[in-house]
Amino acid sequence: MIAFEQQAIERLQSIPGVKAAGSVFGLPLGDMLIRGDFVVENQPAPPADVTPAKILVGGDYFSALGIPVFSGRVFSAHDSQTGPRVVVVSKSLARRLWPTQDPIGRRLKLGFSNDPWCTVVGVVGDTKQNDLRDQSAYALYIPYAQAPSPFLMQSMSLVIRTDSEDQAGSVLAARHAIAAVDPELPLFDVRSMEGLVFRSLSEPRFNTFLLALFAGLALLLAALGTYGVMACAVTARTREIGLRVALGASRGAVLRQILGRVAAIAGIGSSLGILGATLTAHLLGSQLYEVRPIETATYVSVLLLMIASSLLAGYLPARRAARVDPMEALRYE
Repeated sequence: MIAFEQQAIERLQSIPGVKAAGSVFGLPLGDMLIRGDFVVENQPAPPADVTPAKILVGGDYFSALGIPVFSGRVFSAHDSQTGPRVVVVSKSLARRLWPTQDPIGRRLKLGFSNDPWCTVVGVVGDTKQNDLRDQSAYALYIPYAQAPSPFLMQSMSLVIRTDSEDQAGSVLAARHAIAAVDPELPLFDVRSMEGLVFRSLSEPRFNTFLLALFAGLALLLAALGTYGVMACAVTARTREIGLRVALGASRGAVLRQILGRVAAIAGIGSSLGILGATLTAHLLGSQLYEVRPIETATYVSVLLLMIASSLLAGYLPARRAARVDPMEALRYE
């Protein structure tokens, strides 16, 4: 597998327009990911919340994905199976394990059986490994040639960075490059980074669509219910309204009176709804990305929208009531 990886990366790097190529087991926003315990030299056991992703990489993986190098170096051809064991850590993990020390040169064990000590040789930028809501960004990068388990070397993803705008042409060239190394090895699940991001967002996007649909239906039902209640109330008070108009009440006063009652009812109902939403906001926290469950501007906007929709729903019966002929209203049975 190591020989195939090296030859495949060399072939991919020779494609016109390809700026960098690498390999990985544990692609960001992908399906395969290894997490587990590890041991830091001269330190107690890491906290339970520090469980970094253990990612096998090869070639120019960091350049291909645009992951910056903050200190030290990334892997090279010298980091072979027979060479000293090395790792690269993410910036967040380095800050958590060695907050006041330089992580370069520190040692740790990966947690597999009979593991040797690995020396930290570089610190790179954080990535979103699970999904875009992942806040931990703890990662340990291991060179493919030093994979701690032979099983992990049976699968890999190849990544390339290209300046070509012809994605189909780049994919076709990559297929030919892989076929030149092993014609019986299929190349499947080819995606751009934008495609991986889109796939990772498919579930929350669908949930958001359903929530928006149900919210729209709820608003429609609330408006129709308000209209029905106000129409019924106006019909029941037709004689009273006609009598008020006959005694000198202006049509504008009648309209304001009815709309005022609608606004009061809508305000009380919307306020109770906002209170209930605030108490249950944490239930939606897992479906939000970089948005707090409680946003004042959002709640105020929803409150105004509900009151406006209620006023609109009550306007038609209110206008009809204001235009009642007093004589007809007094004859109404």
